[in-house]
Amino acid sequence: MKGHALGWSVDPSKLILLGRSAGGQIAEASAYALRDPAVRGVIALYAPADMNFAWKWGREDDALKSPELLRRFLGGTPATAGPAYDSASAILFVDASSPPTLLVHGTLDTLVWNRQSERLAAKLKASGVTHLLVELPWGTHALDYNLGSPSGQLTTYSVGWFLATQCR
Repeated sequence: MKGHALGWSVDPSKLILLGRSAGGQIAEASAYALRDPAVRGVIALYAPADMNFAWKWGREDDALKSPELLRRFLGGTPATAGPAYDSASAILFVDASSPPTLLVHGTLDTLVWNRQSERLAAKLKASGVTHLLVELPWGTHALDYNLGSPSGQLTTYSVGWFLATQCR
């Protein structure tokens, strides 16, 4: 982003990282691990924040076949590829200098357990980081797919509010 900022008419000193699902995992981990003052905020929609937690609770018979997906993504199990699991886990990088964060997650998400966002929000709170967790009790994975739906409208409103009030 920074390398292309001028060509894209983007201020390289004011970046917000946003991602959905795995993209949210990358946005969170990057924002917290890089500790770059240009990253003014992070927005993660239904994202896994802790790969070790995902491994612990993943099941071979779930919709994603989570253990196999994690083995392929991170090169093994936590026992054999621990550093990869840790480096992909945003929750391990949170500290008081972490940027403001918006988390949106549905409690009916069967692909990424909403406890991922709840646990990250608790870590952000304990670290004194400005954050908001929007949990939608009817929301499933990709809850914002239809922007005209209640979930899409609430997500759009939350992102707009977050950008206008928390990311300076």
